Amino acid sequence: MKRTNILWVLSIALLITLITSGIVYAVSPDQQARIFADECFSTGIAESALVDCGYTSEEEATRAHLGEPIKNYMISYDKLDMGKSLKENSQEMPFYVLPIIVDGEVVTDFIILLENGKWEFVSVGGNMSKLAYEMAKDNKINISQVNMLRFGGQSYLFADKNGNEVAYSPYISSPELGINKQKTYSSEKIKKQLEIRQKQIQEKMKTRDTGIMGGENYGAYGPIDFHQSKSVLSRLLGYLDYSIVNQRPAN
Repeated sequence: MKRTNILWVLSIALLITLITSGIVYAVSPDQQARIFADECFSTGIAESALVDCGYTSEEEATRAHLGEPIKNYMISYDKLDMGKSLKENSQEMPFYVLPIIVDGEVVTDFIILLENGKWEFVSVGGNMSKLAYEMAKDNKINISQVNMLRFGGQSYLFADKNGNEVAYSPYISSPELGINKQKTYSSEKIKKQLEIRQKQIQEKMKTRDTGIMGGENYGAYGPIDFHQSKSVLSRLLGYLDYSIVNQRPAN
């Protein structure tokens, strides 16, 4: 085959790969989450909560916009393996927290989820996205590298920092482990905190009447299902329309 023919074939193959990758990205849960969140936010659904809960003034609420979705992961309390990283232990959830940003500052969370194939608005409120941004800033990493983690009814943050996994306990200190809340440590250290929580849950489960509903939340989350009811074509057209009519503010 002539050199020009080879180059032509390779060029076509590359073009097809790029187009396919673009379509996969456009219809993915991550991108569809962003589209749904922006559409939902544009209805003004968050404005009253921002003002009523004291996150912003009425005037500030008019300048609010969303940042990028932060991924959420979970580890079942009975599945923690101390020999694996947090990322290896975890499963991604169809649950996204987006920061609400005013004048460059994160003020609170905008939460959505994918349930039974459909995107749903959950709530406005909380400070996990703000803490995620602080973790990124303190460690000089991009916010896209920070993930949220749910374990045993508690919340954590973890990230890749120069090839090393680091983690952060937003709300719980463990003096016996030398862990202060809202400080970054190696994930090995934070896993020890999770291991203590695991043992606490296991002890409680021994005496818990399984026939009784309710009680403490041990992180028994629902099925991990990223199925989207909308067809690929419908999602792709929605993405194209979104890309044309929307201009995102810088984070």
